[in-house]
Amino acid sequence: MGKFFIVILFNIVFTVPKDRKQGAQHWYTERIVAVGLIGLVPLGILYPMQMVDQSLAVLIPLHSYWGVNAILSDYLWRPALPVAKASWLLLSVITAAGLMYLNVHDVGICKLLIMLMKV
Repeated sequence: MGKFFIVILFNIVFTVPKDRKQGAQHWYTERIVAVGLIGLVPLGILYPMQMVDQSLAVLIPLHSYWGVNAILSDYLWRPALPVAKASWLLLSVITAAGLMYLNVHDVGICKLLIMLMKV
């Protein structure tokens, strides 16, 4: 049951649908994430809190994944595409895990940004 749930979640989040209606829903989801990031970054800098840090730890890699994945799909040589997409997925997951580790075991994303701005 757990494996099935992971496969379904993976297909919903990381694949671009072929159907126009599903494609529009994917575009809408990307816009919600982008607008959410616009609000979360200043909120996290003004009022650093764990919820904002964890949201950023998920949304930043997801937003980056979607953007670079579209670039790879449009401009990369087709035989190299599966390896490039798999590598990019792995890097995105490692980034999310690293940001979550930073949030749990260190100061968090927002406080780190504040510290870097003071330097």
